[in-house]
Amino acid sequence: MVQLQRFFDEYFMSEALHLARKGLARTSPNPMVGAVLTKDNKVIGRGFHRCCGEAHAETVALIDARGKTAGATLYTNLEPCVHHGRTPPCAEAIVRARLRRVVVESIMFKSTSASSRPRPKN
Repeated sequence: MVQLQRFFDEYFMSEALHLARKGLARTSPNPMVGAVLTKDNKVIGRGFHRCCGEAHAETVALIDARGKTAGATLYTNLEPCVHHGRTPPCAEAIVRARLRRVVVESIMFKSTSASSRPRPKN
């Protein structure tokens, strides 16, 4: 069962990375981010960050899921933001969505989204 879940995690993360590439040359100074929402290993929402100042990938995927997010899993290639900027924090939307799991491919330790966590020691 663990190997099967790992297969799904890798599969859906690769889809999130593919979605992130759609933001190439349009998201600066923000990074390219993709997000996939699944429930029972079936996709219920997808999103990517289209342009600086617009909704982030996680929020787009949550909207795409049309409220069917309780108990779902979110796959995103970058940690959800926790700060208020041009858009509200993705982390707050994720908590409100009552997801079961969040699978993150990369964490930006020097970003403002990581400012509330302790930094790793070298």
